[in-house]
Amino acid sequence: MIRAFTIIFACLASAELLIHMTAIKLPPSILGLLFLFTLLQTGKVKAEWFKPITDFLMQNLMLFIIPPCVALVQYLDLLAKDAWVIVISSFTSSLLVLFATAKTHEWLRKRQAHSQANKESK
Repeated sequence: MIRAFTIIFACLASAELLIHMTAIKLPPSILGLLFLFTLLQTGKVKAEWFKPITDFLMQNLMLFIIPPCVALVQYLDLLAKDAWVIVISSFTSSLLVLFATAKTHEWLRKRQAHSQANKESK
C-alpha cells in the first residue's frame, strides 16, 4: 500500500514541478494522472500494486460523496437560478464527448483496417 501511495504522490509531485517550471496552464492533478496512466501503460507500474488502495476507496465511497452532496444542498438557490444553463451545458458537453468518442473510434477502426490491409498485401 505504501508503494502505491508513493507512486501516486510521485506522479503528482512531478506534475507540480513540471507545471511550476514550464508555467503550463493545466491542473497538476490531471497531469499527474496522465503520468500515472503512462506508467501503467508502459508496464513500469503494475495495476495490482493499487488494489489495496482501490479496495479501500470503494468500500468508503460514501464518505467521499456525502460532503459534496451536502454542499450542493447548501447552494440550491444558486442552482435553481441557473438550472437551465447547467442543464443545457451538461447536455451539450455530453453530446460533444459522445461525438468525439465516436469519431475517435471510427478513425481508429479505419486505421486498424488500413494497417491490416497493408500487412496482407506484403
